[in-house]
Amino acid sequence: MKRIFFLGGCDLEMCAIKRLLKKYNEKFVDKKLKWGAKTSDILGELEKYRDYDKIYLIEYNDDAGVLKWENVEHIDHHNENSYKPSSIEQIAQILDHKLSRFEKAVALNDKGYIPALKCACFNKSDIKRIRKLDKICQGVSEEAEKAAEKVELKKINYFPFSHFSPLADRLYFSGIEKFVIFNDNLTMFYGYPAERLKEIFKNRKTFYGGGNHGYFGVEEKLSEDEIKEAIKEDKEKEISTHIFILPFFIEGKDEKEAKDAFIKKLEENGFEKKKFDVTKPQNYNEYVYFHSYTKEVLFDSYYLELKLPKNSKYIIKLKNGDIYELDIEDIAVRIFENNIAMLSFHLNNYKYSHPKDILKINDFGRRIFLQYIREDDILAAKDSFLPDCIELKFGKKVIREDFCKFIEDFNIKKNKNLLIPKFVSEFVGEKIKYILDDRMFIVSFYIAPNWLINELKKDYIKNDWWYEYVFVDGNGKTCQDDEFCSEIIKKATYPRWRNYGTLWGVSRYSLVGVANEGGRFLMDHVKTMYFQMASLVLLYRSMILNLSDEVKKIIILLNKKDENIDISKIREISKKIYKDYLEFLNGIFFREITAQEQGIEMYKMLLNASDIDALLQSFDREMEELDNFIDILEEKERNENLEFLSILGAVFLPAGFIVGVLGISSLDKIHPGVTFVLIFASIIAGFLFIDRKKIKSFIDEDNKKGQIFVGIIFLIFILIIIFSIGNFKN
Repeated sequence: MKRIFFLGGCDLEMCAIKRLLKKYNEKFVDKKLKWGAKTSDILGELEKYRDYDKIYLIEYNDDAGVLKWENVEHIDHHNENSYKPSSIEQIAQILDHKLSRFEKAVALNDKGYIPALKCACFNKSDIKRIRKLDKICQGVSEEAEKAAEKVELKKINYFPFSHFSPLADRLYFSGIEKFVIFNDNLTMFYGYPAERLKEIFKNRKTFYGGGNHGYFGVEEKLSEDEIKEAIKEDKEKEISTHIFILPFFIEGKDEKEAKDAFIKKLEENGFEKKKFDVTKPQNYNEYVYFHSYTKEVLFDSYYLELKLPKNSKYIIKLKNGDIYELDIEDIAVRIFENNIAMLSFHLNNYKYSHPKDILKINDFGRRIFLQYIREDDILAAKDSFLPDCIELKFGKKVIREDFCKFIEDFNIKKNKNLLIPKFVSEFVGEKIKYILDDRMFIVSFYIAPNWLINELKKDYIKNDWWYEYVFVDGNGKTCQDDEFCSEIIKKATYPRWRNYGTLWGVSRYSLVGVANEGGRFLMDHVKTMYFQMASLVLLYRSMILNLSDEVKKIIILLNKKDENIDISKIREISKKIYKDYLEFLNGIFFREITAQEQGIEMYKMLLNASDIDALLQSFDREMEELDNFIDILEEKERNENLEFLSILGAVFLPAGFIVGVLGISSLDKIHPGVTFVLIFASIIAGFLFIDRKKIKSFIDEDNKKGQIFVGIIFLIFILIIIFSIGNFKN
């Protein structure tokens, strides 16, 4: 196939692409253009290759309509293509080339700038080296570098050079992650949400890249007042709310001691016990929503909240450079019966309005450890599911988890604490056992733009975004069969208020809702009633799985065939498990928790999505099988005792018969030695009457009772011989 590559504006990524094309002997054209290359700059050259099978244009603005040609493919990751991989990654895929560590760094730098490199565990010296090479490839002058060193660093900076990168690097390395640089022809925003800026400057000539919080350029000089207005953060309205719930089991040999130690740890970490205050309007609505028997479980549990400083943040950083900074409304821990507990992060989003951002916040923000590793790349999960890092900021205190500890050690069998990220262990310690898997449960609600609401009202079943939202797919749909997708999304959607622009979705890992501005009042419902509803179903699932785990432990113990196992104690443990199960069924598990019609229907959907009925049936079978197994073992133990007595009786039967026939008085007249010989002979005779196979199985090395019996008989024989010899001598 005849193909050719046209290189766009020169930077480090374009230089690395050029080197790759040379390595694979690919034909390419390099006009050494500056960043922002246009197809009109190369139109004459393009005409020469019009008959080629494939023409690849790398990072061009198509002002000449070249992309309409059938044989032209555009390689880019800026503007409307910002969701795509970096250009060098796209080229590597075409060439079937595996990127080196350096090439991965080039890709990260171009796609997500310094934040992406930091989150991918590149150290400061590596990052500075990459940035230096990038500026060399861009053609940054020494004069610009020196001028950048003299600038007084502020959020808004005037810089009279064509390349802003020297000053941008200095600002970022000094700790200023959000800033604006402008000259007489261009204004660049760094770290501010592109979607918001697109809306503000929709009538201006703009470009953007590096993720939602990468860079955004306006191709003109803006006044400082315009810039200040653009970067002013509007915190009047929440765009979305996100609650991440992590259910777990408090580990410890003694249940009460473990619980007390856990509560003490929480209090040391700044948590305070909170009682449900029904006098508050929001709490009142939540309280009256549920049936009285449900309130006892929900509102009488041990509930603690973390004392939070103002402006606490939950920051999700992705490998591609996207950064999502959410306000922390609350961090809470709730403790239930059987040492089941839940850690919940209550987060609010005031910045990110694009539907794709909501998907990423949910999917990447809920992750707690690596889903998988590859031999050539331990942190490969960061390419698809795992965030580069999650940071929690409380004033000056920062809790950061970048998952890089897995590079040094990923033996989770030996070191289970690897699975507990810092933003969990910092609050609840490490003596916990997960009940779900690598993710937290999500409760989320989104005030969506009207265009999306109209699409969902028209046909939510075939809407990819809705599927991804319900099933928490932040990196594209994980189901690629249209018929199957339609079937499961219909089952997972609650469309009662669809015509009003409101939809609810339920899956095993989520309870989500979407509405237009008219449904904003539902935000409070999500934070209260629906959060409680989800917590209750998570409690059911956690308790059943925990009880099932206890049953499995007993069965494993019994299968070891250890003779020291006390079956009666095992029976008592089994009875306790069943007692806990009955208490769960009659005091915690409810088929209906509210009188509200919508609540009844959504609660049923949650139960079905979590397979609660299937789990209950499975546990019933497990308990039945355990009881049967214990019955068999107890029956075996009774039979062994009877067998012991029957063999003992058979052995001494002849001796008893002789004594019975002759009488005790007759034995007194016989010489004692003869008496003992007769008894000895009668015992031997008793053994001859017993089936040899039965004796062999009875005295088997695994049968301790048989061994004890043989020992007793042997001792009796020795005593008889000693007495017999002694009496014959007399």
